[in-house]
Amino acid sequence: MRRALVTGASRGIGRATAIALSERGEQLAVHYGTHRDAAEETLSLLHGDGHVLVGGDLSDPASAQRVVQEAEDALGQIDMLVNNAGIAPGEETDHPVASTDYATWQQRFTRMIDLDLTAPANLSYLVARSLIAREAPG
Repeated sequence: MRRALVTGASRGIGRATAIALSERGEQLAVHYGTHRDAAEETLSLLHGDGHVLVGGDLSDPASAQRVVQEAEDALGQIDMLVNNAGIAPGEETDHPVASTDYATWQQRFTRMIDLDLTAPANLSYLVARSLIAREAPG
């Protein structure tokens, strides 16, 4: 059995991925950003035991680090990372140049970059360092 952290697993593709991994016998940390109720529903749909919820805003580097640590503490280790969390197009991210003031445009664009690009890089780094530490002699 491998242990996986699936980000953005409260619904959609993340939920489907978590369910599929649990069907294969993997143990999961189901991450959610703001939709805890939906993440709890995902948890109830998983096969097997020992799955956990971890919540946090992955666009915040300290929160991302905490999410990885909580997942590792709960599962014992992370063998697999599924970087699925992201901001879907919508009112909170919409920033058309013709109708958005510059400050709002900057805020929404930065939020998208932080969650859709920087967060997966940070999580990949954190999980990779954990994997390296497990393989280090000593």
